[in-house]
Amino acid sequence: MVGRRQAGTRPGGSVRRPSLLSLGLFALTYFAFCWLADQLGSADVAGITIWPPGGLLLGLLLIADRRSWPWWIGTGLMAELAAGAVFFHLSPVPGLMIFTGNALEAVAGATFLRWGKIASFRFSDLRDILAFTLAGLLAPVVGATVGAATVSLTARQSFPDAWPLWWVGDASGVLVFTPAVLTVLQNWRKWRRVETARWIEVACLVALSVVTAHLVFTGRYPFDFLLLLPVLWAALRFETLGAALTSLLIALTASHYTLAGEGTVTRLGVSTGMQQFMVQLFLVVASLLALVLGTLARQRRQSMQALKVANRNLQSRVQAQTASLQASDKRFRHAADATNALIYETRPDDGTAVFAYGLERFVGENEVDLGNSDWWRGRIHPDDAPAHVTYHDACLSDSACQRYSSNYRIRHGDGSWRDVEDHGQIIRDTNGKAVQLIGSIVDVTERRHAEARERFLTREVSHRAKNTLSLVQAVARQLGATGGADFLGRFEERLQALAEHQNLLTQNVWDGVALDDLVRTQLAHFKDLFDDRIRIGGPALTLSGNAAQLVGMALHELATNAAKYGALSSDTGRIGITWQISAADDRFLMRWIESGGPRVKAPKHRGFGSTVIERMIRTSFGAQVILDFQATGLIWQFTCPSATLREMAATSAAAPVLPRP
Repeated sequence: MVGRRQAGTRPGGSVRRPSLLSLGLFALTYFAFCWLADQLGSADVAGITIWPPGGLLLGLLLIADRRSWPWWIGTGLMAELAAGAVFFHLSPVPGLMIFTGNALEAVAGATFLRWGKIASFRFSDLRDILAFTLAGLLAPVVGATVGAATVSLTARQSFPDAWPLWWVGDASGVLVFTPAVLTVLQNWRKWRRVETARWIEVACLVALSVVTAHLVFTGRYPFDFLLLLPVLWAALRFETLGAALTSLLIALTASHYTLAGEGTVTRLGVSTGMQQFMVQLFLVVASLLALVLGTLARQRRQSMQALKVANRNLQSRVQAQTASLQASDKRFRHAADATNALIYETRPDDGTAVFAYGLERFVGENEVDLGNSDWWRGRIHPDDAPAHVTYHDACLSDSACQRYSSNYRIRHGDGSWRDVEDHGQIIRDTNGKAVQLIGSIVDVTERRHAEARERFLTREVSHRAKNTLSLVQAVARQLGATGGADFLGRFEERLQALAEHQNLLTQNVWDGVALDDLVRTQLAHFKDLFDDRIRIGGPALTLSGNAAQLVGMALHELATNAAKYGALSSDTGRIGITWQISAADDRFLMRWIESGGPRVKAPKHRGFGSTVIERMIRTSFGAQVILDFQATGLIWQFTCPSATLREMAATSAAAPVLPRP
């Protein structure tokens, strides 16, 4: 009715008047409230001095636009003059004076409660209730003063006798009726959206209020506390609106029975004035109590709603943060996988450790929080552990050390050893004590092998170049010893054979190579000695490209040594090269036996050639190798599973896996 923007708004914001319908309804309500005041105050038993129209006008001004106040006050004036003539037999002048006091009272109370507020007044919290109570007690002073002066001028009652009754009546009207009027006007549009179940609950609440008041005020049952039940119900379920209307209904019911001569007050045997005071005190206390309960219920609902909103916002933020963390975790995992790294965190003070990513890749176990950094130390190679632990602990103890880097071997779940690089960032407190270490461990096994292969191949290229020159010298020496006019032609023929040998290895390194062809190719520059001083024999066997390269390198070293120092360095020396495969255990056996050459002595220094024909063959094939420097001639043999020669992995093609020095 008055909550919307007022009708008749002029340009510039000044309000001309509320709607005629609103003014008419207000006039009828005001007139009805005047009738109620007449009924409450005219009983012979214990008349109740209360002025409901004062509560109606104050409640309206608390929510109406201030610029429309003159229209509401003018309408109230006309309604009160009419009611004064009908119910109180007042002439216009006294009636105008009394209404002036009532209007000033309402304006004073509304101004006080809306001071500093742009919107209408609401019972939002207990401070608003306290302010309303203060206004309900002070504002009636104005109305009581004007009203008492008016009746004293008309000689109806003296000022001292009239003023207390007038103040009590106006204060009671404000404190009892204003909450109900205010909450109804603020919520009346919501009634159209109330569900059927709520209307049924309202009907039950009204019935309970009437029945409870009837049982209490008829004096049949001494259970006055039962009046709290409907008030609590209304406050909890309907908040301020329900509490205010329920307390008003109970107040009117109590007034009805008191005026009828029933109820607790009329049976106390006190004077009529005391009865009036006690009834009005009950009405005021009941109204304020209901108002407090309703406001607390409203605050609770708002707090719950705010909590739900905050919880939803928090859930949204948590979900967003979780999604962000999951995306970050996913990116971090991809980065760890791309770099082949294990991410970890340790706390030096208690030794706890968390291995975040890549643990299974390193040790063949699931990615779990292993809880203790000693678990990792226990997997470090015994030869590397002392140096690593000493360096690690020294770096943690040194406050100047912020980063550390260590290399060692770690045992994989399959029993193999993996070369790793361990890099970490040390986080220290203000005293320089290490409190956290975050680092990454990178598997560099393949890189180390590649580096070893690169070094090996570099040495092999250099060594082969020297061996080739030695072979050329040996061929030239042998051809020169035999003499003949065709020396140059035969020398070129031997060099061509040496070149074909290199082509054979280059062209067939990735294909299978027959062992017989491999042996003859490696000794091609001595092909004139085949079947005479060089005997070759064994079953047909095709080697994998990788195995052929390794065996060929060994044969090349043996042939070079034989040409420089062994059987082929003389005219009488002989070499027997044989191989066989045992049918019992499918093991391969190859022998190189020299005889008839110069007396043999074991070398004092083992060079690269010894590495190739002994350690390289043993490590690459898992073979058993014998290198025996007998005085009559060198004996070299090795045995290994034949499948190793046929199926050797391609990763060892370019260079064999050498043992760590």
